[in-house]
Amino acid sequence: MINRKSSLDLTLVPFGYSQLQGRLVDVHQVPSGKRCGCVCPSCKAPLIARKGNKKIWHFAHDSSSEAFQELERCSYSFFVSARMMARQLIGDSLEVALPDFEIVLSGQGAESDYPVHVSESVTTSRQVRLHDVVVDAELNGQRFDILGYVGEHSLAFLLTHPGRDGFPLAGNHAESGIGMVAIALDGLKDEFRKLRSPDDSYGDILTNYIANDTTSKKWIFHPRQQQAEEKARAKLAKALSKKGRAISHARRASSPIRKLPGRQDPFNEDLLAELGRVEKANNRERTFKYVCRLCNSSWVGVGNVDASCKQCNNSLLVSRVELDT
Repeated sequence: MINRKSSLDLTLVPFGYSQLQGRLVDVHQVPSGKRCGCVCPSCKAPLIARKGNKKIWHFAHDSSSEAFQELERCSYSFFVSARMMARQLIGDSLEVALPDFEIVLSGQGAESDYPVHVSESVTTSRQVRLHDVVVDAELNGQRFDILGYVGEHSLAFLLTHPGRDGFPLAGNHAESGIGMVAIALDGLKDEFRKLRSPDDSYGDILTNYIANDTTSKKWIFHPRQQQAEEKARAKLAKALSKKGRAISHARRASSPIRKLPGRQDPFNEDLLAELGRVEKANNRERTFKYVCRLCNSSWVGVGNVDASCKQCNNSLLVSRVELDT
């Protein structure tokens, strides 16, 4: 039984190139040790098939070979061998699960404290069958690991891993309408650790990973991508406008009413009459002592009604003092 918890060094190789068979082989398909007759697909150094009970089975570089010094330049031999083996295992047709693709845009208005996010679906996850599949194909100046057709539409795949992460520029293929998907091989390390017995095959795991794993796949370009981006931009503009109006309305509702500079409120006769009645009522209730400074006479009266001097009819030189009631 193989120890499933064993670590997997990236310089350990799951697939070697058999010099006798002239093709890549799984470590499970060859004898142990140097008798495997395999070399590294990446650096061409001789390999040793390690098939013990403590670690998962793998090829290792032969440290006694003259080519062992090249190991430093073979840091990603695990991924290189997996990528080359994937090409070898794929026939002229392939069933593959494609991932979701969604355009997500964000924007923030001038008066907003938080951004607005919108999304527009380009395609949903689905299973497709590719026909007329070729490997290591070149199209429009870009090399792809896998190229096939879904109906009349072309679909290309690029196998990526550490040391090989560059995506082709999608803009170069927009006019041609070629769908492009990247498949990251990083997750293979964990999948290979799940190997239960020597009867299992790395090749089977690799084939299933390429065909059915969607978390490892990412759209580089989709023929409907530009249309979805235009819809997302329109949706974002509408959402920002709506949020801006809501913020302005909320601020107006919470702000006190202010008189604009240079603007006069219209004359309101009813309001002025009401104010006069209030003032008159207030004055009727207040008692004053009046003194005429013209004739020195004095008297007690109420409000403005008794504000004129009875002796000399003077109303301008009259002072008053409110009396406590």
